[in-house]
Amino acid sequence: MMMAVAQDHATSRGLFFNMSAGAADFKRRRGAVAAIEYNAVYAGHLALRRRMAIRVMEAVLAWVGIPLLRRFEL
Repeated sequence: MMMAVAQDHATSRGLFFNMSAGAADFKRRRGAVAAIEYNAVYAGHLALRRRMAIRVMEAVLAWVGIPLLRRFEL
């Protein structure tokens, strides 16, 4: 019931609500297989400085974030 209330709250305010955070162990015990989720960002219209910031984030996530997710099967 609490998740439904939280989802309604987010939806009514136009917010994103990720209900799977912290559920890796719960899902794994029920036979789920870990899969990396990706997001796409179009940044071609942004100023160079902002595009570079996005590239830096992309590199950090690729070199650090994804290996950590794989290592801990998240």
